[in-house]
Amino acid sequence: MTDSIYYLVSMKLQGIGLKGLHDIFAAYGDPKAFLSALYLDSVSPSIPGWSIEKTKKTAGWYKEHREQLFEDAGDIIRKCEEEDIRILTPEDGIFPSICKIQPDLPLVLFCRGEADLLSDGHRRIGIIGARRCSRSGRDKCIQIASGEASSGRIVVSGMAKGIDAYAHTAAVKHRIKTIAVLGSGVDICYPNEHSGLLDEIIKHGLSVSQFFPGTTPRKYMFPIRNRLIAALSEELFVIDAGEKSGTASTIAAGNKYGVIINTL
Repeated sequence: MTDSIYYLVSMKLQGIGLKGLHDIFAAYGDPKAFLSALYLDSVSPSIPGWSIEKTKKTAGWYKEHREQLFEDAGDIIRKCEEEDIRILTPEDGIFPSICKIQPDLPLVLFCRGEADLLSDGHRRIGIIGARRCSRSGRDKCIQIASGEASSGRIVVSGMAKGIDAYAHTAAVKHRIKTIAVLGSGVDICYPNEHSGLLDEIIKHGLSVSQFFPGTTPRKYMFPIRNRLIAALSEELFVIDAGEKSGTASTIAAGNKYGVIINTL
């Protein structure tokens, strides 16, 4: 996890979002080189959107907060080591390649369980839908999770009530690998009543998050999580979802990433 500290520090830089990080790493190859250039006031002018003014402002802020940034990143790494959380970066061979090329997807993933399930060699299906689903929707979900996935595909969902929980539960019951993509830190279960289910998923599959450990869920995080669900899936099954439901953002992301979408 030594090199991951530079990714964590970069993620905490003021005023730089995911697209900015993608642009930076495309220009520099890795965050360590960029942070060194920032400290030495030698940032390349080739980074999109980086004016001289922005470069000076960011460099000044970084120098002022550098010590604290590395201390905080070190604390995160120690917490991950203590709680058996793996930090994945683009340097890892199992890091999903789609996350490297889409500027709205994360460059760091926190994992509990079988992180290898994220590698490009695996076939994955996403199952998402209504929190308050119909009985027929529940039955469809269970049938897909235990039937379609039995062909060797991994079930991906978001740990929410309703369809998500039924999908994960069916996968666990039938000993099918499943990935829970969380809208919180990977060490926090939301909703709380799914803690037992999450424990089973971690034992036999994977929970993953792009948010720092200890991050409590906020409303804005769920559309961000939904993009990752779509990105990790070669096919999405959308069950009992209304037009204005939270699944709309997952569908939109799926269309963007070229995912096959089945609305049931």
